[in-house]
Amino acid sequence: MKLYQVACLFNSDKSQFAPGALVVEEGKILALGDLEAMKQDYSQAEVVDYSNSALLPGIVDAHTDLSLSLKDFSKTKFQEAYHGDYRFIPWVVEISRYKAKLEVTHQRQAVSLGLEQAQDLGVTTLGDVCRYPVAISQYENSPLNIVALAEVENIQRPQAQEDFEQALALADEVESKAHPRLHPGLAPFSAYTLSKHLLKLLADHAFHQQWPFHLQASLSFAELEFFYDSMGEIPAILFKEAGWSDKIPPPHRMTPLAFLKEIGFLQKGPSLIGALHLGPSDQEILESLKLLRIFSPQAFINLNLAQLDWPKLYQEKAPWAWASLGRAWGGNTNPWQEMASILQVFPDEEKEAVAWWLLESFTLQGARALALDQQLGLLKKSYSADFVLLPAPTKGTLSSLIQEQKPLQAVYVGGEKVFRKSQDN
Repeated sequence: MKLYQVACLFNSDKSQFAPGALVVEEGKILALGDLEAMKQDYSQAEVVDYSNSALLPGIVDAHTDLSLSLKDFSKTKFQEAYHGDYRFIPWVVEISRYKAKLEVTHQRQAVSLGLEQAQDLGVTTLGDVCRYPVAISQYENSPLNIVALAEVENIQRPQAQEDFEQALALADEVESKAHPRLHPGLAPFSAYTLSKHLLKLLADHAFHQQWPFHLQASLSFAELEFFYDSMGEIPAILFKEAGWSDKIPPPHRMTPLAFLKEIGFLQKGPSLIGALHLGPSDQEILESLKLLRIFSPQAFINLNLAQLDWPKLYQEKAPWAWASLGRAWGGNTNPWQEMASILQVFPDEEKEAVAWWLLESFTLQGARALALDQQLGLLKKSYSADFVLLPAPTKGTLSSLIQEQKPLQAVYVGGEKVFRKSQDN
């Protein structure tokens, strides 16, 4: 049993203790609270002194793609100006081609590198889009909590018929491992690359298996254009790539979210990457079905998808989970910098309240997106002892801690220290 003594403790449920303590036994949280009370109640515990530090729950990256860790996609032949904009669908095609040709050696190297990079940023749990069986052993050897989101993309013609079976086989293999930190999930790519029948099959399977499943939906204007009019970049570029140029469907005359609801997909409870371009009834769909959105703010900006209206989202108290998307958008995403960047949008008098909202999105909501919110993402009795330590903020507030951007001191997963750059106890 260990008692971690800290200057301040910030939790995802908006509780705060200064000075505070976290008591850990056998990888689980036993208790947390005011320092003196914890010392009195757990006098037999070994004290680990972080008296000048702040303790927070570990970061959860809800959706990443570690297989892209070796390549920078910020400069490709598809980044030419298109009416002044980055073309999203050609970028999707470029990613698809790259992953289809990635050799096994590079698959292994990419996943290993991506896991190390996440670990060093204070990420203790992540959902990784996965299509390569070789990744499973990398996951098993990692100290992080990982949900392998088996991908069904269906763009590259030689592999189209295999995607579905391969994804389910991979997810089943992950589940059969019964590894305490490794869990299965599904990642059907989008409603414009998969048939209605396949989408329903995947949603039903994930629902009955109680697996998390993620889908890109209303992420780009091109998707909205396709579902309304069957026009734009999707039929012109992506359908050509997939060999479907003669199979362009008639216009649906509805938004992607309305389509997904009509076929019963949304009722199974997926997490949606994006949901940025909404029609008049889409907000009601999100709210009535209590759907969680996954945002990658910097990636959305770099890909010219959207610049999120943070004050509006905060006012609505809209639930969302943070994701890095790995290097897919052409850079590495630092969760602490993401939080600070969002916080800058708000006036000083709102920053502290917003900081707590952000902490929840970068921890507990991410765990919810991965169906792990009853195990982690929150400092709570019996939850996994996943936490990070940083220098205590000068003003003693969560908002000041985020804004000061001080380096991590330690990262723990299941009560074990995993931070490779630190030599602290």
